[in-house]
Amino acid sequence: MKSTKPFLIVAVLLAAAVALSLAILPRQSEIALMQMKDKRFEEALASYEAQKANGTLTVDVAMQLSELYLQESNVDKAIVIMEEFVAAHPTNLDARKRLGTFYQYAQRSDDYLRNLEEINRLTPTAENLKTLSDIYNFTSEYDKQVKTLQEIINTEQGSNPQHFIDLANIQAANKNYAEAIETLKKFKTEYPEQFSFDATMLLVSLMLDEKQENEALQVATEWQAANTSENEKVAKLINMLHYKGSVELASQLMAKYDDAAIAASPDLLQEKILIEIATGREERVYGQLKDLHKSGKMAGVLKERLLYLAMVRDDEETANAVLADVDLKGLSEPQLASLAELAMLRDHKEVIGRLQQDFGNGESDESRPVLSAILALERSDKSTKEKLTALEGMEIGNSYTMQIARICARTGNKSCALTFLSKLPAGEETTDNDVASAAEIYLELKAW
Repeated sequence: MKSTKPFLIVAVLLAAAVALSLAILPRQSEIALMQMKDKRFEEALASYEAQKANGTLTVDVAMQLSELYLQESNVDKAIVIMEEFVAAHPTNLDARKRLGTFYQYAQRSDDYLRNLEEINRLTPTAENLKTLSDIYNFTSEYDKQVKTLQEIINTEQGSNPQHFIDLANIQAANKNYAEAIETLKKFKTEYPEQFSFDATMLLVSLMLDEKQENEALQVATEWQAANTSENEKVAKLINMLHYKGSVELASQLMAKYDDAAIAASPDLLQEKILIEIATGREERVYGQLKDLHKSGKMAGVLKERLLYLAMVRDDEETANAVLADVDLKGLSEPQLASLAELAMLRDHKEVIGRLQQDFGNGESDESRPVLSAILALERSDKSTKEKLTALEGMEIGNSYTMQIARICARTGNKSCALTFLSKLPAGEETTDNDVASAAEIYLELKAW
């Protein structure tokens, strides 16, 4: 009997050869990858699509196939592939980030936001939170932005003070003043070295809005005590206490300085003068105002006040000097209207001429309708009736209404004066001063 051993050996060798050949033959995924590397993109696309059709959607297939779709400018197909992969592998961050990029390409902002929220849930980072905060601000989802900023603050442990300021501003914008105050107080307590002047100003402002005047004064005083040489910034705090709080609050902070220190600081001196004017001591400071103006260091707000005081005193030399220096276009309409009325009353031709030059050319008709009407009354030109008629149809408030009525009466326009007097509301909406002024005009016009 012949031995079968040689045949067995041959069979084994053949099987081994077949197995070896199968092992060294490239698989479909490897073929696709080689095609990608050789830039045979059409063939690679067909290979990857075949793998997906066979139920294979690994991270490599999803990434490469979506990239090939992008090369064909088919963002929608790229998104479909990545959405399918992410649905099966929701915690794969690389895939989610790639999907987020595709959403940006397609300008699908809602999907981008939803995906970013999930990324941040998986791995919260300051960068993700900041992006979410910006998006929530843009979409006016302020409740979500507040929560996100709080997370940022906790994550960064106060390393970026601006986030406290942003959070407080958003809370204040939504009229959550108490929450905004608490945010800033926490900032001040936990990170005192980073609590800036801007943060101090915001906290003082919010406290004044909430009628927490003593607390506001305390915060301002603490900042002043720690920054005694920062006169310009202290002057801003005094100004805020004055105009958002009261002259008494401003005076208390001003009392930290003696007369010599105030005189040496133009910023403090200006605030001191404003306090003096507010307390009825204009005569006492009039000379100081003139000297300050001559020094060339006077702020705009004081220039307007000095011009007014000089006109009341018929001090034409000072009035003309200030007039040449003041930027009338920087004043508000109420300031300009009061200036025009006083100039007409005192017959100050230089001021009237300047007002007519800057605002009487018709360009201010829409932006400053009351001033435009007053200047038309002074000129007595044909546009007066049209401007007054336009004002009659506007809600201009009692102050402007009384002002127009007074000027109409002084310029002999009786019907105009009576028309505007009739616009004054009856009852508690009209102040005692308005009633007294109206009575004077009726007497002057003999229209009782």
